[in-house]
Amino acid sequence: EAAAALEEILGSPALTELPDYDPEMINKKTAASMGDARLCIELGNSCYYGEGCDQDQEKAVYWYEKAAASGDAEGECLLGYCLRNGIGCEKNEHRALGLFALSADKGFGMAMYNLAYCFEHGIGVEANSQIADEWYAKAKESGYKE
Repeated sequence: EAAAALEEILGSPALTELPDYDPEMINKKTAASMGDARLCIELGNSCYYGEGCDQDQEKAVYWYEKAAASGDAEGECLLGYCLRNGIGCEKNEHRALGLFALSADKGFGMAMYNLAYCFEHGIGVEANSQIADEWYAKAKESGYKE
């Protein structure tokens, strides 16, 4: 398993952002590659915003995809956002909608809001203001603020 993780790290598109062999970054990437969803999201956000590395939204999508693959609600939502908007990947509104629904069912407020937005504007689904209003209300009840 460790050999597979090392191979994944070395083959990862995110490897190129390592600044002069930074041991802390290597440790984070190793843990993320072995399935730590929280670190996958942290690395994804770093790449998305260019904090601590060059901004590279394709690398951000790579890390969000890993977090989502582990069933992490925030990872699903962030990947859905990128897919809905074609940020760092090919636009796929239908897949984005599905990821928002998975994440929203886990109680993630940001996903509830994004799901409502999709229903309001007919993104990946036929527009339905009643369903949109229901999801906006659930997002608000969850404590999510736009």
